[in-house]
Amino acid sequence: MVLRLLTVGDGDLSFSLALKRAYPHLDLIASTLVESSEELSRTYSNASANEAELRNTWGVSILFHVDATRLDKTLSLETSSFSSSYSFSKFDLILFNHPHLGDASLAISEKLHAERHYSLLCHYFHSAKRFLNDHGRIHVCLCGTQAITWDLYKAAKNNGLTLICQQGTEAPVESWIFYGDFVVEKDDQTINPAPVQKHYPCPRRYRNGKLGSKHYLGKYGYRHRRTGGDLFRGNDSDMSVHQSVNYIFERQDVNINGIEVTDVIDTASVGVDGFVCEICGVVFENKCLLEKHLDSPAVPDILTNDSTLDRRGTIRPRELQDSTSTSRRDATITATTLLSSGDDGNQINHERIHSPLDRTCILTEGTVNGTFDSTRIKWLCRQKDFHSFSNYISSKKQCVDAISQGRIYVNGIVALDSGRIVREKDVITLIDIKASNPIQPASTVQTSPIEDSLGCRIVEEIPLQNDRQWPRLVAVYKPVGIRVVGSFSPNTLEMITKRLVEEQSSGMENLSCTPLSKLDTGCAGLCVFLMDSKGNDLRVEQNVQITYRFTALVHGRVPEEWRRGVYVRLPRNGTRMWKRQNNDKGQDEVSKNCDAGNVMDYDEKIEITQHALDLDNSIFIVSKDGHSFCDVNDNTCIETLEISSRHGSGKIVNTISFILRKIAYPVINDRFCKREFASLPRRMRNILKQKICIGCYSVCVHLHDDIRREITVEPHRRTQASFWRQTMSSALDGSTE
Repeated sequence: MVLRLLTVGDGDLSFSLALKRAYPHLDLIASTLVESSEELSRTYSNASANEAELRNTWGVSILFHVDATRLDKTLSLETSSFSSSYSFSKFDLILFNHPHLGDASLAISEKLHAERHYSLLCHYFHSAKRFLNDHGRIHVCLCGTQAITWDLYKAAKNNGLTLICQQGTEAPVESWIFYGDFVVEKDDQTINPAPVQKHYPCPRRYRNGKLGSKHYLGKYGYRHRRTGGDLFRGNDSDMSVHQSVNYIFERQDVNINGIEVTDVIDTASVGVDGFVCEICGVVFENKCLLEKHLDSPAVPDILTNDSTLDRRGTIRPRELQDSTSTSRRDATITATTLLSSGDDGNQINHERIHSPLDRTCILTEGTVNGTFDSTRIKWLCRQKDFHSFSNYISSKKQCVDAISQGRIYVNGIVALDSGRIVREKDVITLIDIKASNPIQPASTVQTSPIEDSLGCRIVEEIPLQNDRQWPRLVAVYKPVGIRVVGSFSPNTLEMITKRLVEEQSSGMENLSCTPLSKLDTGCAGLCVFLMDSKGNDLRVEQNVQITYRFTALVHGRVPEEWRRGVYVRLPRNGTRMWKRQNNDKGQDEVSKNCDAGNVMDYDEKIEITQHALDLDNSIFIVSKDGHSFCDVNDNTCIETLEISSRHGSGKIVNTISFILRKIAYPVINDRFCKREFASLPRRMRNILKQKICIGCYSVCVHLHDDIRREITVEPHRRTQASFWRQTMSSALDGSTE
């Protein structure tokens, strides 16, 4: 028996083409939501060639304007144009890769985003199961934590489906298409993939995992594309499908001989809260809105010109679909509540969001043309050919700051998210709402005399002798990416500090600047320098003792005794084995270095104790705060730790990260712990992006018994569990995430 397959939502048809190339004996029907062949060609430059090969080489029928959530309506309309002998009303497998609404307005609320996509999955399952044969199956491919946040399993269960298989996208397709007791002819021609031809593979970035996950069909030409197609102006990180998984479901009662297509009224009911969609549980104020939802459940609100407030009154929680009317009424989520927080986790003034635009405060305004369609605000506002926005905003940070201050409007409404995608004919406005502190053009922004343009600033100066100005210790804060030591460049922290101190001390030139700290380039924090007018004083340099206190946010729930503090002895050997590998050295010399202890023994046990150890060769860890996103799973817990040490002049971040990895509490965004990072809520990952959550925000300087000074700056909020508790609490208590 030859399997009969239907692909839905295949934007540029590359998945259908790759599937047919790999398994030519499959009876395949390809469909896309795009309305026509002409529109498909305009959206995706590679679609015309894909369509031609599917039709002419493989004889595959292509259906346009097919809605995966309304196959009973859209598929029937498309198939009516074929001859009656071409019957494919039932399928063995229906496939849908990366379903997504593509609605930028949902960025207002992560909770609303999850609810809308749960609704999408419910309607897809409800629609697809009607077109399955007796043993038919439904496929969906999701990435990251979408299966959890979108309640994939509950959506399937509520539609009488059960999960039978899940496989990563790198696995051969036959491992899940022909999974289990599917009735197929198990010969090489049907099961085994066809050889890859030279012209099959798609561009390398679609095959090498640059988009987050590799796909087995990439070598046959499959490309993961954004809905915007060639109009999309974002970067590869905006198209990431990290940790993609194929899920295969089948009906729990496989003996059911077909399911009759019900009328709209059969999927609706009238409850105490309003008109309820029995497929996904969304509650509407009136029957008209409900019927509109059932007619187009997957159409984004921004395309129907329906705001969230106008389209639905409440959203019934999925776990309460079978509850009593009283509990249902208490648990409903109002759409107004869903707008109470901004994307950065700070509370948004509701009056400010809906306040009219004061046109007397406009600095510049422009309308998005076709060139900038489907671009993000944070990119658009920096473009020199987009009116005069670049005169005021020249960096992503300035754009984010302007949005957080409520200074950027889109179509007369305050923009809440710098990642928002704007469309053609959108009107973007930049205003000055604080006359006492207006936004200045980027070229005229002035910096503080003790702050460098790169973000380095002098925090405190400590004279070492009461009757003399020099020598002195200078504590300087540096951001991520600034190298501490070196005179080879004016942009090292050593040269920046020298320049700042000389500018501050009028008339002083050629000061000696000796770095006492050697903080890692990838770590932000405080560094200490010895400044003198007469050259280096080795006695002072050797007698200064500096304790560095790092603040880190880590995965996991640490033991209770860590709140009192524990010591961890540093490894006796180095931790950077890759730096000590064979670099054109003989094997004898490499063995000698290993015997001498220059290579880390990775089996060395990490010693943790509450007995005091010398901080020159150990670190002291104290747990300050913690937060759990899920009470039953330690993998979703985070903890803020303070880590103190005098080792290595502060160049110890890599060692700290290594130790915390070894004892199962890795620093968040450690590049060796991608799986742990993927378990965090998506909103948290979106805010963090690629920033590691560790920094040195306190140093204690000790020189003999005369000078003992502790210097502290405010730790970055991303290292604080309290910040994430405040940011995410609204999602956990049923409002917005």
